[in-house]
Amino acid sequence: MPEMSHDAAFASDSTRPIYGVPMRCWECRLTPTPATRQFKASGLQRAQAGHSVAIGDAEACHDGNHLFCGQCREARRAQSPCRCYRKRNTVVTIMRIAAVTTETEGAVGESKRKANDLKAFVANLTSDEKTAYDLAQRLLKGLIKPKGMHGACYRVSVLLNRILSNEYGVTSDVVLGWINDGDDIFISHAWLEIGGKKVDLMAERPMNEESNRGPTIILDHVFKGSSNITYSYHLHKTPEAHAVDAAMVAEDPRYREMLSFKDREHAKIAAAIASDSDKDAFLDECAIRSGDGYTYARILSAIGR
Repeated sequence: MPEMSHDAAFASDSTRPIYGVPMRCWECRLTPTPATRQFKASGLQRAQAGHSVAIGDAEACHDGNHLFCGQCREARRAQSPCRCYRKRNTVVTIMRIAAVTTETEGAVGESKRKANDLKAFVANLTSDEKTAYDLAQRLLKGLIKPKGMHGACYRVSVLLNRILSNEYGVTSDVVLGWINDGDDIFISHAWLEIGGKKVDLMAERPMNEESNRGPTIILDHVFKGSSNITYSYHLHKTPEAHAVDAAMVAEDPRYREMLSFKDREHAKIAAAIASDSDKDAFLDECAIRSGDGYTYARILSAIGR
């Protein structure tokens, strides 16, 4: 008579189950003590089952269809378990794949939504705004990102202003002010405005690359990028900001010199953007002082017209 498979043996097993589970180990066919549900097989029984010891309580499989003695249970953890366990694992695997697929589809859907939002945003720009948007993107891709520019908010804002004016006849304003992330410590900063809409390509690229980063903003459209905070923009320091400065000076007198240096820098930039000729001179100075040699003409050549 051919040997029956485990599943066939289980199907023909007439032993009454405990709580619906057959009263034999599905793997070795040992029978637990009904009262305690522990396996206490004799030495001969253990030898016939291929066990050196009978360990642990009886344990049902995940679906409650099969019983295992302790040793078979431990052995089966690293081998093929019973069929219903395999079936359950398959279902779990399918569920995990479905979850990953759903997550991926969600990411793709979010990416598509952002792309559609950007497309709609660009479509609604005026002619001058589209020119400014295109220039900002070319500066990012042709100069700022490949050259690793950081801490150049004054220079980039003036550069945008001069290229828009000289090459395209588009009017814009360089705005010198302050940004703050909510802690009342204000940071000197410059950005461009076109018809009241903000263009800030450098908040995401501070002088210290490990500092907090705001998003890139082009005509009020926010590109999150690598940003980890959101800045508020101010033309002047608030009373709260001055109070924080005073408290920090009282705590560490060396902070006074740093504040004085930043105030002098702020005033110097205010003078550098006073007129178009001042802006042009400032850009020439930046090319020399930075050591990169990127004059107005060279930048135009790098980003294309």
